[in-house]
Amino acid sequence: MLAPLTYFNSPAFANMHNPLFDAYIYFDTPGTIHGFLFPFLLSLLVVFAYRKSWTWGVTAALVAAMIIARSTVYMGSLGLHTFPIEVFFLAALAWRKKGEPFPLILGYAFAFYTALSSDVIYGLLHPADGMWQTWYWGIGGAGFHDGLFMAPIFGLFAVWLTRFGKWLSQRLNSMVQVTNGGTAS
Repeated sequence: MLAPLTYFNSPAFANMHNPLFDAYIYFDTPGTIHGFLFPFLLSLLVVFAYRKSWTWGVTAALVAAMIIARSTVYMGSLGLHTFPIEVFFLAALAWRKKGEPFPLILGYAFAFYTALSSDVIYGLLHPADGMWQTWYWGIGGAGFHDGLFMAPIFGLFAVWLTRFGKWLSQRLNSMVQVTNGGTAS
């Protein structure tokens, strides 16, 4: 906790909707710590650690995933819902990569940034209290149930499943070649 809530409820801070000033909301509730802060920090560390694997192709796939994810977002009775399109992009990235395999943990950051873009864009377009003032209030607020927490887990699973599928495909192809006497038919 940064400061007691009564401190921020004083008249001196009334109607001060400033993202830099209100940043304390991401540090004082377990929902935002679990739903936004932990995945955000982990994604930053992952991108920094695997920056050599983050190529222009990965960036282009991320931008495409962000655009498609934004077009599938809708607000339901339980909050913001998006289609996890990043899973398909990650599967394609993990399958096509030649040489060293696509890093599993990089799928985490890719999926987080895709989900974050939908959250931020929807918050900017449909703020909770006035235009451009409180757009960031709902981002990560659902904690362990938030899309910013769950989407990266789906991303990890997509890369892992694709790598397993690629490995299985290679093994089955080598078995078929052995049974055909070394010729592919």
